[in-house]
Amino acid sequence: MLRAASLLLLTVLTTAVGHHPPAAGDTASPAVRLEQSGRGWVLDARLNDRVAGRFLLDTGATSCVITPLLAGQLGLFPPTRYTQVETAAGPVRAGVVRLRSVTVGSTRAEAVQALVIDELEAGLDGVLGLNFLDRFTYAVDPRRGLLELR
Repeated sequence: MLRAASLLLLTVLTTAVGHHPPAAGDTASPAVRLEQSGRGWVLDARLNDRVAGRFLLDTGATSCVITPLLAGQLGLFPPTRYTQVETAAGPVRAGVVRLRSVTVGSTRAEAVQALVIDELEAGLDGVLGLNFLDRFTYAVDPRRGLLELR
């Protein structure tokens, strides 16, 4: 009887040690296709689960940026708060808004601050900056044109 109980305990322990269910954040999300543009990599994102746009992936930008047109489509224009920001083109007055969500591929971040600036490259709806990217582990594969967010 003692031997049977020991074997049963050994089987339970072996099964428990050998089986590690994935944690909520451990699953790798599918890679997102990037397109090369004049300034860098561009990708599609969905804001507040309803409006899609084309965004420049910018690991040098501190904050996400959206156009006034996109802010209007989200019901966030005109912004109620403004700030002065330094850009590559010099100081700019920018509206400050909070996005309920930003979704890239199957990866989602909630409560993301964005700046509303109208001086963006033609064809872009915004910029995905570090205040979105730093919520994840991310990797860019330039040869294959892919972004992976985990």
